[in-house]
Amino acid sequence: MSALSPYEQKALVNIEQEKQRRLSTSPRRLMPPKVKAVATGAGRRVKDLPGADRAADAAGRGYARAAEGVGKFLSRSSQFTLSSRRVVRAYHRRGFDVEGLEDIRALDLQTIDGVARFKRLANLYAGAVAVEGAGAGLAISGGALLAVGGSAGAGAAAAPGLAVVTGAVAGDAVAVLMAGSRVVAHTALYYGYDPEDPREEVFAMSVINLGAATTQGAKMSAYGELSRLTQLLARSAPWEKLNQSMLTRVAQRFAAKFGQDLTKKKLGQLVPVAGVVVGAGMNYALVDSIAEAAYWSYRERFLRDKLGQAMSVPLQPDAPPDDVESDMQVDEAIDLLGLLEDEGFDTTDPDRP
Repeated sequence: MSALSPYEQKALVNIEQEKQRRLSTSPRRLMPPKVKAVATGAGRRVKDLPGADRAADAAGRGYARAAEGVGKFLSRSSQFTLSSRRVVRAYHRRGFDVEGLEDIRALDLQTIDGVARFKRLANLYAGAVAVEGAGAGLAISGGALLAVGGSAGAGAAAAPGLAVVTGAVAGDAVAVLMAGSRVVAHTALYYGYDPEDPREEVFAMSVINLGAATTQGAKMSAYGELSRLTQLLARSAPWEKLNQSMLTRVAQRFAAKFGQDLTKKKLGQLVPVAGVVVGAGMNYALVDSIAEAAYWSYRERFLRDKLGQAMSVPLQPDAPPDDVESDMQVDEAIDLLGLLEDEGFDTTDPDRP
């Protein structure tokens, strides 16, 4: 344990303020106003498309089939084209004596802020997946048009429209999750945490969970999970049982649930033309939100580790935000700790009553 510098003490105060801001932010602000307006109308109209529910269900099943490969990607972070050596070299170029990631965690936070370009990382990954989302939105919209034109009354559930919609939504969800995973891993490296460590892979999934949370209840659950995870990370015994096969199964189930939730959020893409705008806007907003969650979560963990403390759970605001457009929101965060427990991992804390 070590004392925090004045810069770090101020940063810790800012972290707590950010938690309250995030909890007080309405789900409507996850997208730019113009994109939100399109998505709102699209979400209402999509229910009137014949077969829309069947198409959405099929898209979810398509993603679930793809989840096996995504889970392997999440649980084998060596597949990331990121290098801890490059991050170490970035610190070297600024004149800091850093030989490995663990040395970064001994630096002052002000030094990290001077080396890392977190906003640039967020824009890079969010921008790339926005382009992909526009393409997916076009394919999804085209699929709906094909269905309507090809089979009167069948709507979005008709062939070939159903196949186009299912494939596009599944592929789009995979791209978003992979981009989110990469920006979290990249952020972790700059704070001195190794994304190839199985423990860190679990923590990274929890950060993605927070970034994808839209409602106040989901955010509170995600913050609570991060706090419990940092308590578990301080105990070595439970992690000795986390083998690669267990981690892969957890990652696959997490990926499947993430994709199913994202499919619900992107129902607006089934509306012709609007799908392009909604696809690009939602992809950018979601990956940007995940990048922001990574920035603040690893920032707090970096400081709490210096103090020998677990991450804190914020107080719930007295006035909850208005959860409008509830049909486009996912009300519950993914229970990552529950997934671990299902695989036989002990998440109990002996210090808790």
